[in-house]
Amino acid sequence: MKYSMNFILSLIRATQWEFLLLARYQVVAMSFFIAGVYAALFFALDLHYDDLIILFVISDPVMMGFMFTGVLVLYDKNQNTMQAISVTSVNHAIKLGARALALTVLALICSFAIAIAGKSFDFNFLIFSLAVILSSILFYYIGIISLIGVSSFNGFLMRAVVYLIPFFIPLLELGDVYTNPLFYLIPTKAVLILFQASFESASTLDLIYAFAYQIILIVVIQIYAVKKYEKGEV
Repeated sequence: MKYSMNFILSLIRATQWEFLLLARYQVVAMSFFIAGVYAALFFALDLHYDDLIILFVISDPVMMGFMFTGVLVLYDKNQNTMQAISVTSVNHAIKLGARALALTVLALICSFAIAIAGKSFDFNFLIFSLAVILSSILFYYIGIISLIGVSSFNGFLMRAVVYLIPFFIPLLELGDVYTNPLFYLIPTKAVLILFQASFESASTLDLIYAFAYQIILIVVIQIYAVKKYEKGEV
């Protein structure tokens, strides 16, 4: 019990620090600006297309967990943040978890701004929240492992293209452009199912798959990311 409380307190303190870093690196301001532009477009053009809302939410607030991860880690390296962390009691799992939590809170705020602008309050808040939380954390840890062996921002951008293109393939289902049963092997399909379930009914089997697949992937990738982070390979 004491260990659990210490872990929670350490996570809270580390998360507060991560919010300060996000503000310092202008991540918060940038995220709010982009979400504000998207929200303004929905209001101004009176757009109410579910697929368009999902596309904007996945491509911006959710994916920022991936893109900003690279920027933040490289900033850490350049400004010796990692050296400061190494002499504190904060372990690497807490460090990574705190940043995931901070970015996810930011993603929730921005995602709800976009969704409410496009749908008012006519959607399932619970499923939408879970969709944002799971997908944000998932892509955050994918972003961590994409940094293995990368030491420059240009290198990260090249690696990001390789990682992200396959993940965006299931988004072809938006607007009924193209679909394929093999999409179920790609994590973004699970993400898509949850977001679509926020606006319309979905089968129980699809929801079970979407929740289970993302949770399993998060656990596996998180363990792998922490190990690589501890070894200094990220």
